[in-house]
Amino acid sequence: MEKFMKEAERVLKPKGCVALYCNDVPHILGYDNCPENPARIVQEMFALLEPYENKEQKTAWNEYKEIFDAITFPDKERAEDIYIKLKKPISWFIGYLNSSVIYKAYLKNDPENAKATLEKTEQRLLKTLGVSSETIVEFSLKYYCVLASKPE
Repeated sequence: MEKFMKEAERVLKPKGCVALYCNDVPHILGYDNCPENPARIVQEMFALLEPYENKEQKTAWNEYKEIFDAITFPDKERAEDIYIKLKKPISWFIGYLNSSVIYKAYLKNDPENAKATLEKTEQRLLKTLGVSSETIVEFSLKYYCVLASKPE
């Protein structure tokens, strides 16, 4: 982070802004009375992926708290309560999981088990939700960001 701040200090004009944002894993809405909690199914998959996390992913999962603390500019703000709702098919969500950096690392290291894990996660979700992969469901997506302004 020190290297980043030195570069931000160098390239930003006075009152120039730094803006960083990321999002959390989407949550499926409206399926509270399922035999199995859909969020738990996804959490279990990510627990298997944890050994493949790198420092940057851990920083993102921590909603940029470390980055915020490390920013030396006095005018800074962290927003962590930005939510959007979107309607997408379950296949979109599986594609989202498939495209995550952490899953790609697992896939590279252990292709057979990675594919089996994603397939099992998909099948468990479809079964517990009682839907097909093309069924449109509502998701909540949480964004968080860090904003900072270089002093004059």
